[in-house]
Amino acid sequence: MTTTASENKSNIPQGWHCRYLGNLEFFNLIMGQSPSSNNYSEEKIGLPFLQGNADFGLMYPVPKIYCKEPLKIAEKDDVLISVRAPVGEVNIASERYCIGRGLGAIRPKDKNDSKFLYYYLTHYRHEFETKSAGSTFKAIVKNDLEKFPVLFPPSEEKQRISTILATIDDAIQRSRQVVAETERFKAGVMHELMTNGIGHTSFREDPDVGRMPKDWNVKPLDELIEIIDCKHYTPTYVENGFPIVRPQNIGIDGIDFVSCANVSRQEFLLMNEKHSPKRGDIVYSRNASFGIPAYVDESREFCIGQDMVVMAESTADTKYIFFVLCSNNIQQQLKQQSGGSTIQRINLKDIRRLLIPEPSKVEQQQIANILTTLDHKITLQRQRTAHYEKMKKGLMNELLTGKRRVAVT
Repeated sequence: MTTTASENKSNIPQGWHCRYLGNLEFFNLIMGQSPSSNNYSEEKIGLPFLQGNADFGLMYPVPKIYCKEPLKIAEKDDVLISVRAPVGEVNIASERYCIGRGLGAIRPKDKNDSKFLYYYLTHYRHEFETKSAGSTFKAIVKNDLEKFPVLFPPSEEKQRISTILATIDDAIQRSRQVVAETERFKAGVMHELMTNGIGHTSFREDPDVGRMPKDWNVKPLDELIEIIDCKHYTPTYVENGFPIVRPQNIGIDGIDFVSCANVSRQEFLLMNEKHSPKRGDIVYSRNASFGIPAYVDESREFCIGQDMVVMAESTADTKYIFFVLCSNNIQQQLKQQSGGSTIQRINLKDIRRLLIPEPSKVEQQQIANILTTLDHKITLQRQRTAHYEKMKKGLMNELLTGKRRVAVT
């Protein structure tokens, strides 16, 4: 269980020292101040300008604009903290920055303390939220920052802790990069497969779906797959029962069953009167997170709520259809149906008439297998990232509190 910074203060590990951020012997605390917008520059004139945590990266900021006449400046290696909604986000200044009123800069007198302080404040960022005030937005004032206690271990132990956590951070960053690179590679492969297919030499330009192999057909979705609408009825939710999948439970990673509400068995049977969703089906959201498909890849009993449809296999391979529904072509069709506006809902009739390129059933399965393999690699890498993040959280809770002491030579 994570302790609070105040609890740590009353139980200081042997050899550690408590220092408050307002102690001028160890820190200089600078609160940001936004310059006039007349001084903003997109031509990189002046200092890079950080307006708030929106400019933060994983550890170092990513500024978008510059300021010709800065009022408040953060120096290289200052620890940056957001003091306005949301409060407590932390980064490290990689160079000199102009900082706006959404940020504060903490300048350790010993620059070697910067990375340790970064990790310490990151670990206890939730405490800044509890101290923040304001009816319109949350903010934390300088006085509260000055009273915040930080426990510092002896110098060698401090550096060792920072090195351990930085090593885990590097692993997390590399793992995230692998995910991003694999996703970009998959997008390229997907475009290639959806436009050139596998092993074709003759192509045509279809007015609705663009380039495609000459011997492919184009058909409305409801000619390729069975589309089952939801029951237009809101059931009573219960604490324990059968999951009901609604638009808010659908995302790019599939169905989030953890966030699902539950219904009784009686209502579960009623909701599934037309069709019981099963492995190999597609669940499709048509409101809020509209146009997002989720492939059912596990055997689990559930039903769908309003503004959802289920797609079951008919003449086409459902996994192939799933990938087509994820493609840019379908997103373009949805935009055309809405006249280019940002719609929040798609009608069932529009889903039925989505135009789908149709290879042979064998080629559909080949395309689906290739893309499924890449999805599997992405899933495994995301799991690896989550493992590193869990490891980091545990290490921070032990190392930054002195529960686990680091041996130094």
